[in-house]
Amino acid sequence: MQRRYIAPAIMLTAGAITIILNIIYRLELLASLKRLLLVLLIFYIIGKVAEKIIGKIADNQKKMEGAKESSLEETVLEPTEPQDNQEIENEAGITED
Repeated sequence: MQRRYIAPAIMLTAGAITIILNIIYRLELLASLKRLLLVLLIFYIIGKVAEKIIGKIADNQKKMEGAKESSLEETVLEPTEPQDNQEIENEAGITED
């Protein structure tokens, strides 16, 4: 689901639940519409905040994946050639007496 549909989906779900409850409790039309308007506004704001948070998390995750891929590309293992025992001893500082 695309991020731009998060806020409207949350808002419309809350609105549908509000209308269903208003019908069940048989509230007056004007009171029902005032509640619906308030619920839609509140849940639209909540949806926008959730959309921003999800967007930041997704962007950070993409950056992390991009950084991980670039670091893997930079790390190139070169094959090592076998060394003679003499070279190994010289590098280790071992001398023969």
